[in-house]
Amino acid sequence: MLAIEKLNQFYGESHTLWDLDLGVPAGQCTCVMGRNGVGKTTLMKAIMGEVAVKSGQLRYQGDGSEIELTKKAVEARSRMGIGFVPQGRQIFPLLTVEENLRTGPGRPGRRAEKKPRAYLRAVSGAERDEAPPGRRFIRRATAAARHRPRAGDRA
Repeated sequence: MLAIEKLNQFYGESHTLWDLDLGVPAGQCTCVMGRNGVGKTTLMKAIMGEVAVKSGQLRYQGDGSEIELTKKAVEARSRMGIGFVPQGRQIFPLLTVEENLRTGPGRPGRRAEKKPRAYLRAVSGAERDEAPPGRRFIRRATAAARHRPRAGDRA
């Protein structure tokens, strides 16, 4: 589903990802582990298009066709079904649960179901942790990167 070959990324003169190769088959979970500063976050950002790559290939197979991602914008990657749950809550605390789940781009032609009015209230502490992964499920992401999951996290 995701194939990374000879990926190189730089921040200025600093070479952060060096000829990285990684394959993530469809239906599989892959964990990227390492000490601080080895490029885990940079890899997630490169997959999502948040940082530019200098060379290499990022290929994604979704909807039956293989697509080269390195020149695709973040929005295009999201529309293809690639999701990213960043570190931290990154929610809007004054919005309701439903409003937080609706933030960000959705999949084309998809509409979130209307929920009973009882669910439209402020976000509790536990829900603040659940909202970012929930956004990914609402968008029906077919591939997802979870940045720094913790014990007890779902998805």
